[in-house]
Amino acid sequence: MRADYGGLYRFRENYAAEGAFRATPEDRVLNHGWDLLYRNISPTEPVRLDHQMGRYLNDVVWTGLTGIVLASDRMIALLRDGGFTGWQIYPVLLVGKRGEKLGGYHGLSVTGRAGPIDRDRSLKEWRGPLVPKGSRFQVHCGMLFRNDEWDRSDIFLPRKTAFIIVTERLKNALDRLNIRNIRFERLTDVELQADDDD
Repeated sequence: MRADYGGLYRFRENYAAEGAFRATPEDRVLNHGWDLLYRNISPTEPVRLDHQMGRYLNDVVWTGLTGIVLASDRMIALLRDGGFTGWQIYPVLLVGKRGEKLGGYHGLSVTGRAGPIDRDRSLKEWRGPLVPKGSRFQVHCGMLFRNDEWDRSDIFLPRKTAFIIVTERLKNALDRLNIRNIRFERLTDVELQADDDD
């Protein structure tokens, strides 16, 4: 069964969410964000994350560190009760601006997998320049992967990337519950800058 790329979405931070709470992970995991995201390591002790900026706690808390994403109890309940596949959680200790413990959050690992991003499946187009007298640049239109290697999970990672991808079924469920501080970009609309040697 081939992927319907139009029914797949990149799940990412909503940078337009003003005042959103962001957290900084403790030093011992700073170099392990990728391993936490990929579930290569499974912490038995809670990973501590301290307030970095922002006031408003949302259902998803971002850290600015690749791989470390927190999800609220409400979002985890949706994933569990809806039978969505491709995820696990690990324990975290989220600490507020005044040193208070903020309960109700979990580290999110993505266990679903797909083949690597295949830029040859994308169209190349020219963009820019972004600044006066700047240079034009090429982009790949569409973040497409080798779909014969997708395990059909509802949330997954293309191999060797930290791009979190979700199915339309999961996107719609998150939208219905008004899960906050995320945005979705249809994979066919994602633009990736072309490699210099392309």
